[in-house]
Amino acid sequence: MSHPVNEPGNPAEVPPIAPVPATPSPPPGPHLATRGHRLVPILALVVALVLVVGAATVLLLAQRESSNRAIGRQRAEITQLRQDLAAKDAELAKAKQDLAAARDQAEALQRAASQHKACQDAVSEFFGAVEKDDDEAAGLAVIKIMANCEGVKIDI
Repeated sequence: MSHPVNEPGNPAEVPPIAPVPATPSPPPGPHLATRGHRLVPILALVVALVLVVGAATVLLLAQRESSNRAIGRQRAEITQLRQDLAAKDAELAKAKQDLAAARDQAEALQRAASQHKACQDAVSEFFGAVEKDDDEAAGLAVIKIMANCEGVKIDI
C-alpha cells in the first residue's frame, strides 16, 4: 500500500504548519527600557510627596493639639489670677475699712486724752490755788474743771 506522493490527504507528505501568533510581539528595543526608567523616578517622587504631605499633616495636627493645650493652660491660669486678684481686692477693701476704723478710734482716744489732760490741769490748778489760799484762782479753777472735766470720771 503505497500512497501517492502528491495525493491530498496524505499526512506523511504535508509539510507541518507553524502556529501564527495572535498578536505580534514588539521586538525588544530601547523604547521599553526608556519607559520603565522614566516611570520609576515619577513613582518615587509621588511616594515621597505623599510621605512629606502626611508627615506635614501629622506635625500640623500635633502642633495644633499642643497649642490648644497651651491655650487651655493659659486660660486656666488667667482665671486663677483673676480669682486671686478679686481676693486681694477684697482683702485690700477690708484692710482699708480696718484702717479707717482704727484711725477713728485713735482720733477718739486722742480727743479723750486731750480732755483728760485739760481736766487734770484744771484739777491741779485748783489744788495749787487751795494750797496758796487763793480763793479767786480756786474759783477760776472750778470753772475750768466744770468745762473740761465733763464726762471724765474722777476717783477721789
